[in-house]
Amino acid sequence: MPANPSEQSPTSPTRPRRSTRSRRSVAAIGLAFGLVGMTAAGCAKKDQTSTASGDAVKVVLTDQGCEPSPAQVEAGKRSFAVSNDGANGVSEAELRAEDGQHILGERENITPGLSDDFTLNLAEGTYKIYCPGAKQDTWTFTVKGGEKVGDWHDNPALVKAVDGYAAYVQAQTEDLVAKTQAFADAVDSGDVDAAKKAYVAARLPYERIEPVAESFGDLDPRIDGRLGDNGNAPDDFIGFHRIEKALWADDSLEGMQPIAAGLVNDVNKLENLVAKKAESYDPNEVSNGAVELMNEVLTSKISGEEERYSHIDLVDFQANFDGSMKTIDLLRPVLEKSAPDLLDKIDAAAKKVQAELDELKADPGYDDTGFVEWSCAPESETGDLPEGCVVTKTAEVTAAQRRALTDAGKPLATLLAQVPVKVVR
Repeated sequence: MPANPSEQSPTSPTRPRRSTRSRRSVAAIGLAFGLVGMTAAGCAKKDQTSTASGDAVKVVLTDQGCEPSPAQVEAGKRSFAVSNDGANGVSEAELRAEDGQHILGERENITPGLSDDFTLNLAEGTYKIYCPGAKQDTWTFTVKGGEKVGDWHDNPALVKAVDGYAAYVQAQTEDLVAKTQAFADAVDSGDVDAAKKAYVAARLPYERIEPVAESFGDLDPRIDGRLGDNGNAPDDFIGFHRIEKALWADDSLEGMQPIAAGLVNDVNKLENLVAKKAESYDPNEVSNGAVELMNEVLTSKISGEEERYSHIDLVDFQANFDGSMKTIDLLRPVLEKSAPDLLDKIDAAAKKVQAELDELKADPGYDDTGFVEWSCAPESETGDLPEGCVVTKTAEVTAAQRRALTDAGKPLATLLAQVPVKVVR
């Protein structure tokens, strides 16, 4: 019997978020390139040494739910050990603020037999553990007593960083609205080439702010969902990627005008929600954004499952990376005092990632993206591609280059995972 059966989802999503849509691709890329065991990107083996302390809160994913054990802890530095006990439809756990609108820490792509952890400094209060896709997807988590965690509003540098993050997300969302409208106009015109260029431009601002966009329930699947994310009926495949398929796989925009209009409507909803949220960001949410953007790179972008028809994944990769590093730049004055050594390591690791990306740039590049064409990674055991993925017409990215990009990204993701507990209040 669930401990709190009356709980409702914090944002009432109609479908699980990105963790479900990308779990097959994570397994594929793990097999093909040896990523299983990657702690920061949610792919640690169950028997691997965890970075969580011995008294970590255990969050076991099952089809029934993700009840935290214990459900109440003292304030201070707390680790959450997430594992999957055979749940095929549940592969993600989040710690959210009580209102459900702020993701403070999370681990995605925890498929059966895998585990991972995250650590945060938590003040007294009531929180939510959320596992999309479970029968009971929301559980109350309470922090009381213990170590006093200072009010972050008393740290001017942290206040400035949080305000800067809110302004950055708002600006990117406004850019998303403008570029999505331009994309819809191109779709309405029936001009495939113009729509392709507008699609690439519109993807950038969305990819820079994905962690915030994902906090608003079913908007992310509607805007950015892949095949099957919103249901299996033909009309359930909507958003950016439905039109992506029309452009690159079908070479026709027939019937796409209503899809484009719905996409414009959804990004406008997103802009309104982001504007309402502007005054309520939390430092944990800000630092979590940097972590999750790099984890996005190491799952859906590396595998090629996200842009499976267009193969413009390197554009998304750069946008995710830029968004992550923007967050670190905003937190830089704080980290220079609290964790200068960690900041130096992050800067060095980030340079290596950008260097690998630069190796894959081209002028004008594939479809004028500034990069070469990416490709989907087949599973090594079966040779299958992610569902709906088409084989690229060229082989411009070698296995060695893909591995080099992965090998550069993994250390950066691991370092970014240490940032939340270094943000001094």
